[in-house]
Amino acid sequence: MRPFSHQLLALFPAILALLLLVFSAVPMGGGALSITPNVTWLMTLVMAAFYPPAWPRGLAFVLGLVQDMLFGTPLGSQALLALLLAQLAAMLAERQHVQLFRLRWLEATGVLLLWHLMLWAIMHAVQLDAPTLGYLLKAGFVNALWYPLFYWLVTRLFTALPDAK
Repeated sequence: MRPFSHQLLALFPAILALLLLVFSAVPMGGGALSITPNVTWLMTLVMAAFYPPAWPRGLAFVLGLVQDMLFGTPLGSQALLALLLAQLAAMLAERQHVQLFRLRWLEATGVLLLWHLMLWAIMHAVQLDAPTLGYLLKAGFVNALWYPLFYWLVTRLFTALPDAK
């Protein structure tokens, strides 16, 4: 059994993600392009791969629900996609070989673009005023540009977190 202090430290990434999620509700834009990161998906990609005990699938789902409420997407759409992303990231993490960061980034870019495509399909099926596919794919590229910052942040926090068991 883990000591209580280890359990508290394992909560730190989730608290950080929630704070970043609330902060990202403030729209950031550069002209017609939004540069707001999808905190839930980015943290899920990194945390579920590197430190699964601190990022259970239920947490990804709940943060996806919060994101749905903050950004006005159909309730449950980003939550479902975050849950699937946590499962995918956990499966990818089970690979036995070590990947270079460039390959991780390329893989994350492909996954983020695919997830934005799926979000567009869900939104287009249930909303009359859904954003265009081009807008969501641009958001996928913007999130891919945010990935190195989240990766760096999370991997630097691992020195303080207890070992995963």
